[in-house]
Amino acid sequence: MVERLFEREAELELLTGTVEAALGGDGGCACVEGAPGIGKSSLLAAVSRLASERGMRVLDARGGELEHEFPFGVVRQLFERVVADLDEAERERIVDAAAALAAPALGSAMAEGGGKGSSDPASSTLHGLYWLTSNLSTDRPLVLAVDDAHWADGASLQFLAYLARRLEGLPVALIVAIRDGGQRQWIAPLAELVAAASGRLLRPEALSTSAVGGVLQRIGGVAPDPAAIVAVHRAT
Repeated sequence: MVERLFEREAELELLTGTVEAALGGDGGCACVEGAPGIGKSSLLAAVSRLASERGMRVLDARGGELEHEFPFGVVRQLFERVVADLDEAERERIVDAAAALAAPALGSAMAEGGGKGSSDPASSTLHGLYWLTSNLSTDRPLVLAVDDAHWADGASLQFLAYLARRLEGLPVALIVAIRDGGQRQWIAPLAELVAAASGRLLRPEALSTSAVGGVLQRIGGVAPDPAAIVAVHRAT
């Protein structure tokens, strides 16, 4: 069961709908955009828990300010472990001829002597990552959750934008969180992700005074002083 998030019912309903649609084979992209501290990570964590409870495979990653120069860093966070853990029979089925084209992005996780990443990925590599995603979703519907996408490397963002346009008919939900107004070195793929989200673009509002009081009561276990609620609301 998803933990209650104050004044985030509409956002959770939309994200839940994205997960439910993917479970039914109608994949899609959702984007959570907002200022630092607005609750983007909490929303991604909540929908990831929900997806796990529904039996979906959840692969997550987070962009990092000190890692955005590392080609395919976010892609490796998403796929490297799950691919490395495949047994021989699974690997033969999942990493088929088309998916094997993803080797330059994942290197030794997929095959001996895998190529090194590039900041300008070939279309064949993006195609291979698409088929890897598709094959992984065959047995279990898939959620790809990427937090702090504004700090992701360019190669990974190109893949995410490539995938977002090709989710129709796949049991895959792509959910990304982007800081509003933050540094955006890779403007084009981020804009494509936002555009792909279309009706699933969420921009959470700041909490009301009442919700701040609810948060404080949850943390402290007792009803907070009204003056404290107002002070915390102003400060945050």
